[in-house]
Amino acid sequence: MKNPLAKKSSSRKPLSIVARPSHDAISTKAQQLWAKKGYPEGCDEATWLEAERLLSSHNPGFDGDREMSELNDLFPGSGGQETTAL
Repeated sequence: MKNPLAKKSSSRKPLSIVARPSHDAISTKAQQLWAKKGYPEGCDEATWLEAERLLSSHNPGFDGDREMSELNDLFPGSGGQETTAL
């Protein structure tokens, strides 16, 4: 007879917490990229997104969608939304 309290094996990868680049880190990288390109006008958003992508690429194991899905599995009913204590 099987032990009902025995842990079930899981094929899922363990949830890993990975920090995203900070606003300040992205800002600094974006300023570096902007300077390197000769301070062109009208490409603020593209430069910001490039900086964010470059900094995030240093964390190749980060999969935000998968990790959010796993958190929602662990805490059903939260819907990924913040809650406040009463």
